[in-house]
Amino acid sequence: MHRLSVDIFAPGAEGCLRGLVDEGFDLVMSFEVAEHVPAQFHDRLVQMLAKATRRWPVFSAARPGQLGTGHLNESMGPRQEWQRMFEEQGLVYMPGLSGVARGAAYHYRGYDLFGNTIVMKHPSNLEPDTQQAAHSLCAMQQELPLRFFDSGGTCKETGTSLEERKNMTGERDRLEAQLWPSLTALTQSARSGAAPCNGSAQPAA
Repeated sequence: MHRLSVDIFAPGAEGCLRGLVDEGFDLVMSFEVAEHVPAQFHDRLVQMLAKATRRWPVFSAARPGQLGTGHLNESMGPRQEWQRMFEEQGLVYMPGLSGVARGAAYHYRGYDLFGNTIVMKHPSNLEPDTQQAAHSLCAMQQELPLRFFDSGGTCKETGTSLEERKNMTGERDRLEAQLWPSLTALTQSARSGAAPCNGSAQPAA
């Protein structure tokens, strides 16, 4: 797993930032970060995320009064304010998919993502909005303790059998193993009790 850490507000970051924006990404996500960024940089943050998006930006930031470590009071705002800022960059708000995303976050992240997440789309993205979660996500709802509420993320009856749901879970596990082999190996060793617990384990590369 590779991670690029860039201070996009630093004077010397323009070249790297330009490369990221020019490359573009189908899916751009920022979860619960903006509340740690001084408000004076919020316009530049939204501009960067919008310019890097080719299809879907998914965003959340702490709302006023939300508890957390390192939150800046002046940097917390309602999701409607962030929606307005993305719309000013030409992106389109997707109320149905936003509801699906918020519903999928409950109850594990009911304190933040459930109340804060918005899904936008690039104007060139012709996909329609929807209140229906993906078939595989709804199938997982029947197997895992996920809950969807009236925020727009309610799953309809999928009609999938237990065997079909097991196959979907197996496909997900195989995909994760292909994407993150070292992390998958560490997870498996931890589940089997073989992972070292003395701090000698190396993080996934």
